[in-house]
Amino acid sequence: MYTNPRLLSALLVVAAMSLQAGQGSDQGAFISDDDSAFAHEQLLTVALAEVESDSPEPAQGPWIAPGATSRMPTLTFEGAWRHRKGRWDEIGEINGMKGGFAVTDDGIWLTNNRNKTKAVGKYSKPTPALTTNIADMPIAELVVPFFPVEPEKTRRTHLSDVYYDDIVDKLYITINAHYDANKSNTKFIAVMDPDGSNKQGYFNVTNRQMAAGQILRTPDDLIDKVGGRLYMHPEHWTNIISRVSTGAGLHGWDGTVPEKRGDTIALTPHLYYPHTLTPGEHGTGGCNRPANPIFNRLSRYEVSFFWKDSYISIGLNAGQEGGISYGEPPYGGNKGNYTCIKNDYDNYYWIWDQDDIFGAQNPSEPKPVEWGFLAPHAPEAPWIIGAYFDSVTSKLYLMGKNDYQQGDSWNPVIYQYQVSD
Repeated sequence: MYTNPRLLSALLVVAAMSLQAGQGSDQGAFISDDDSAFAHEQLLTVALAEVESDSPEPAQGPWIAPGATSRMPTLTFEGAWRHRKGRWDEIGEINGMKGGFAVTDDGIWLTNNRNKTKAVGKYSKPTPALTTNIADMPIAELVVPFFPVEPEKTRRTHLSDVYYDDIVDKLYITINAHYDANKSNTKFIAVMDPDGSNKQGYFNVTNRQMAAGQILRTPDDLIDKVGGRLYMHPEHWTNIISRVSTGAGLHGWDGTVPEKRGDTIALTPHLYYPHTLTPGEHGTGGCNRPANPIFNRLSRYEVSFFWKDSYISIGLNAGQEGGISYGEPPYGGNKGNYTCIKNDYDNYYWIWDQDDIFGAQNPSEPKPVEWGFLAPHAPEAPWIIGAYFDSVTSKLYLMGKNDYQQGDSWNPVIYQYQVSD
């Protein structure tokens, strides 16, 4: 039979504790180390004895020294806030957003896909309240009313994310097609002034849909390696079976915008993960076994950021208890994919080694060296629908859709964490 990843994780922790007193790995985490001792390998072989040969990728990868030290930094909860619900005729309701947002010194930019109006607006940035009680959280007010990025009722696309570039005082909005198997879509980035005027674009990007995701600032000491002061993440997939999944990516961008609409923004690719996606791949094998923890049809890598010698992705995973299938769901799912057990979703993290990324001959080569459940590190956060990282302040922002205090529909809540060693 196939061993549940949570059970296997626990077995590895027990093995670690028996070998190295006082040293162990976080429960739910898988940790890679090329220098594992022979005794560790023997214990690992025993722990994996029940895993079938056709099990998903985690059982096949180069992986684990049970006593290795986790690369995951400390996440200190600093509080949360929510956002004022507005009227739709003001393009103010935000419960149609996909989770794309950006935090600046004086506010929060949010994407809105409500009723097929692709719009962006800005909220104030309140002081977060150190609470998990929704009613006690401050409410951010709308300070820049939502303005359209795409024409109203535009079909088969959605705004993916937004980034404010303070160097040039511009907004970059990334856009994704609902389904683009023939890779014909070339509208990936729109460039606008912060008041919605002077729209430039749309622009194509190198690697097409492989890179049309979140834009973040590159840490100063990595600009040369990354190939730009900005980088783009994640991988957005358009396979009809897996079009709601987002994997991990890293594409450097120097911030240069072409003069002519429709031209291509040049990116420097460093990471495609996963680099292939075919039906039946990545451990989405129905309800007879847990889904692949690294990537499956409902995995969503929401943010990726640099930390020390690592590149860390955080998002939402599914099917870790009972698997994922495709068809008519008995429980909630997305675009035909569903979990076989109700509420089988987990906040999750995945970690790459920077040397693996920057030393690879091909962007598809690097694989995660650690992965696991985020709950032990950030127990306050609900299911994540979006995330943002500020490399200057080392603050991580996780978004949930759990404010029902302002009406029947949900409104987003942002949870703020300080990242530290």
